[in-house]
Amino acid sequence: MEDITRFREPLLEAFRYFSYFPGAREYDQFARERQLVSSFAIRKETGKTFEAIRMEMDLPDKHQAHRDECISALQQAALIYSEQITLSQYRTWYKEDPENRPSPGQVSRAAGTFNQAKIRAGLEPNYRNMERFMTREKCLEALEKAVACHGDMLTQKDYDIWRSEEDPSGRTIGNRFGTFQTAVEALLHKG
Repeated sequence: MEDITRFREPLLEAFRYFSYFPGAREYDQFARERQLVSSFAIRKETGKTFEAIRMEMDLPDKHQAHRDECISALQQAALIYSEQITLSQYRTWYKEDPENRPSPGQVSRAAGTFNQAKIRAGLEPNYRNMERFMTREKCLEALEKAVACHGDMLTQKDYDIWRSEEDPSGRTIGNRFGTFQTAVEALLHKG
């Protein structure tokens, strides 16, 4: 088995053409049109899968390239609107040039949610929307920190004054457990 050095140039040529490391089928079509070595020959001589070769060359695959494109587009739109760009604002920006920009849905799917895409892009997420995704466990973690500071007689009002933007609101905690005090009791009985 030999290393990939001999095949580096045709693979890099394909990478430059696609802007990502293509799969074997996609590469083969590209290679046939240019009379380059096939993916089968590369795999046979190196004894490596195409994915192993991609990883060795440290090049992004199609999905990573698409995720990077989505995050980059979100950053560009934020330059126009602000770091607190909303989905609605991104949608407006997208509609100005839909042929050349990832859709709001693509940006959201690239990271799971639009807020998660904003975080990956280094932008400020909308914490109010993030509260919908606060789990009971995250609520208990925040409560545990607050109880450590204020003691077990913590009220929802005291909690809301204490909490940071990243922590769930007292209302969210109450919604997850029925009431805020039920959540505090659950925390105290847990330990």
